[in-house]
Amino acid sequence: MGVTAALRPVDQSGRDKRLPDPCLFVVFGASGDLTKRKLLPALFHLTQAGLLPEEFAVVGVARRDLSETFVPDMKDGIVKGGGVVETDLRLGSFLDRVKYFQANWEHRKGGCLAPTAEI
Repeated sequence: MGVTAALRPVDQSGRDKRLPDPCLFVVFGASGDLTKRKLLPALFHLTQAGLLPEEFAVVGVARRDLSETFVPDMKDGIVKGGGVVETDLRLGSFLDRVKYFQANWEHRKGGCLAPTAEI
């Protein structure tokens, strides 16, 4: 565990105070380069550091149909842009928690955006 584990603030239950509750990280416009090169590598690094809960998932949402290519593209971004070795055992379990949904958005009455298909 090293030095960082010893320095983490722990509450009375023994739980790391910095560790968030179970959560879902939703990225709108996930088909963009920022998601691949910056967001997913950063989230993976938080996973490597033990700073994300086990009950954590990433949901990418965008207009394009990337259902078959999204996760492999994100893996490529994590490896190339995040300086992660492809054989890192944590990479597979992290990518299992990455999902993608296509959603077309349209302007509705009152100027609000709403999905045209269920997510």
